Amino acid sequence: MSAAVLCLLPRMDDTRIARRIAMLREAGCEVEAAAFARDDRAGSGQPPGCAVEPLGQLRQGRYAARIPRLLRAARKTRALIRRNDAVYAFGPDLALLALLAGAGLRRPVILEVADVVPVQVAAGWAGRAVRGAERLTAERCALLALTTTGYLPYYRDWLGVTTPDLIIENKVDAAFAASVRDAGTADAPADGPLRIGWFGTLQDDWPLRVLQALTAAAPERFRAVLAGVPTWLGEGAAAGAALSRRIGENPHIEFRGPYRYPDDLPALYGGVDLTMACYSPEVPDGWSQSNRFYEACLFRRPLIVRDGCADAAPVRRHDVGLTLPESDPDEAAARILGTPPERWARWRANMAALPPRAYASVDEPEALRRALAELTHG
Repeated sequence: MSAAVLCLLPRMDDTRIARRIAMLREAGCEVEAAAFARDDRAGSGQPPGCAVEPLGQLRQGRYAARIPRLLRAARKTRALIRRNDAVYAFGPDLALLALLAGAGLRRPVILEVADVVPVQVAAGWAGRAVRGAERLTAERCALLALTTTGYLPYYRDWLGVTTPDLIIENKVDAAFAASVRDAGTADAPADGPLRIGWFGTLQDDWPLRVLQALTAAAPERFRAVLAGVPTWLGEGAAAGAALSRRIGENPHIEFRGPYRYPDDLPALYGGVDLTMACYSPEVPDGWSQSNRFYEACLFRRPLIVRDGCADAAPVRRHDVGLTLPESDPDEAAARILGTPPERWARWRANMAALPPRAYASVDEPEALRRALAELTHG
């Protein structure tokens, strides 16, 4: 028997959420969604692919200001919860809304966690208040769906939450991965400079400083291609313009701006030789697993990652890339420069040998189906 699931979304246009809704459907669920609009950013991601009930507007990052807006949506949310078997909430604030609006209805709430943000680990009263509210919320949920095992220490050790968990990594959709494999993956050119691709959510300037140092030291050997949104510089077009100014007149670094997921991935990865996936190793960023790990493995583009980040462990385990222990960008660039060509070739061959389940959502839909069946049908 399939479950009817209400998905509560923090925005109308999130690509990860659209993938998860597709996975729920693949697991045999009947899905409907209710979403908030963001009043401070234009839509740039993928819509959820199903009918969506509007719940109002939320402001990005202002957690305390969200509470009145969430409460105003409680009555409408309760009516939606009543006609479903379970609630799948994308984020702790929406899980709290589900618990309040669904009080007494006995519908299990699944909380998906895609990010742990700095305010959740902050010192002082603000951090303690956020953690206290999240502890109460997560403990009352029926299941935690985490996108990486790296978040388990936060929920188990920092919050002391005992709610069962299910790890659903941000892997590439299995059907898309199969279509890429069927089409074949282009080989890197035998000569010419190596092109390093830095794609997706560009979170800080450390990778840019590495690429600037690398292309300055060996312009005949390395180029860089950037695509996505440089979030450390702001939102939307203004952030892209700021990054273009940072790059300046460097002819060896190209910024292509935002791209469509997954449509543009073959062209992006087909145009580079290596993949940079360097996040800050500091808490909480270091707990995150990047989408670039899975995409790079699919397209067989060896990875460059930072030691102390969640990507470092699977890169070492599968032997598919270079781990940078240096904190100084110039020293990190020197290590990339000193990596012999045969090592890049070995890492590429190891990527080609990986089973699809290492980077594609092969097993996850069935695992999600079993978890939902247990919660809704016993």
